[in-house]
Amino acid sequence: MNSQVEKKFREFFSLDRETIARDFDRVILLKYRKLRLHPREVDGFLHWCNAMMRYCDGEGKHILDAGCGIGIPSLGFTASKHPPAKITSLDPSPGKIEVMRKIAGFMGAGENVVTPVHGDAMDTGFEKESFDAVFAKDMVSHVSDRDRFYSEVSRVLKPGGIFLITDENNALDVMGHAERERIWKKVEEGPLDQDSWMKRTYREERKRIIEMLRPDLSPEIIEELAVKSRGMWGDGLKSAIEDYKSNIDFVNDSDFPYRDPVSGQYMEYPLDPNQVVRDLKKYGFQAGILRPVFQTGSGVKKLAGGFIRLMHPISILFQPNFYLRAVKSS
Repeated sequence: MNSQVEKKFREFFSLDRETIARDFDRVILLKYRKLRLHPREVDGFLHWCNAMMRYCDGEGKHILDAGCGIGIPSLGFTASKHPPAKITSLDPSPGKIEVMRKIAGFMGAGENVVTPVHGDAMDTGFEKESFDAVFAKDMVSHVSDRDRFYSEVSRVLKPGGIFLITDENNALDVMGHAERERIWKKVEEGPLDQDSWMKRTYREERKRIIEMLRPDLSPEIIEELAVKSRGMWGDGLKSAIEDYKSNIDFVNDSDFPYRDPVSGQYMEYPLDPNQVVRDLKKYGFQAGILRPVFQTGSGVKKLAGGFIRLMHPISILFQPNFYLRAVKSS
C-alpha cells in the first residue's frame, strides 16, 4: 500500500499550478511550494516522515495526528517506509479537513487507512486508550489550553503509548524571536499573507465583535477598544466590552497579546521544551528532547543538518524547531 501511495504522493507535487488550485486549494501552492518546485525536496520530506514514524514507533499502529491542517504529514506517513496501519487526522478547521479529503482521494489513501476528522484536540470525543501514538506538529504553540490538550492526549493514548511533539516555536532559540515578532505584527495589524487562512486580522476581528456588541459606541471608541483589547478573546472579551463605560479605565486581563479573538488559539507562542517536559510529567508522561530532523533534499543542507544533529542537545539553543518524545506510563 505505501509504495502505491508514495507514487501518488510524488505525482501530486508534480501537478501544474492550475490543476492544484482548481482541484484542491491554492494554499498548497504557497505553503508547500518547495515540494512542488523541487522533486528532491519530496525526498527530504519523506525522509522526515520516516524519521517521525521511527520516533513514535508508528509502523503498523493507530496514530492520531492532532492539528493535522490539510494533512500533508499524515499522508506522508502513509507513504513512508514505516507506515501506520491507520491514521486519524484531526483539525478544528472544516475547510482544511475538506482539502485533506480531496488530496487523500487523489493519493488513493482510503478512509480505512487515513480518516480526516473535523474536531477539537482538547475534547476529541474518542474513546479512552484509542491510540498507540499521538503526533502534534506545530500545534502545541497554538492550542488555546495546553493543559486540557495534554490531559486529553493522556486519556486517548494506550499505556506505553508515545506522544511525539515537533514545534517551530522554540523559545530557547533567541534568533527565532525576530521572526515571531514579524508574524505577531502581521496577524494583529496586517497585511495578511496571500496563503493565510485568516479572513481578517485579529484587530479587525475584535473591531467586528465590538461593533456587534456595542453599536452605541462611536467609531473612534470602537477603534480604541479594538487596540486596547489585544489578546482578549471569547467570553472574556465579550464581558469586558459589554461592561465598558467611558468613565472607567478599560482592563485587559489577557495572558498573551496575540490570541485569536474567537477561538483563543495562540499565535506562535514561544515554548521552552524543557518546561514542556516538566508539564507532561503531571499527566503521566516521561519525556525527553530528541535530535532534530531536517526536511531537505539539498546536499549542502543535509551536511549542515548532520552537523547540527551531532551537537545535540546544545543545538536546541540555535534552531527554531524542537522534537520531544513522551511515553505514557503503563
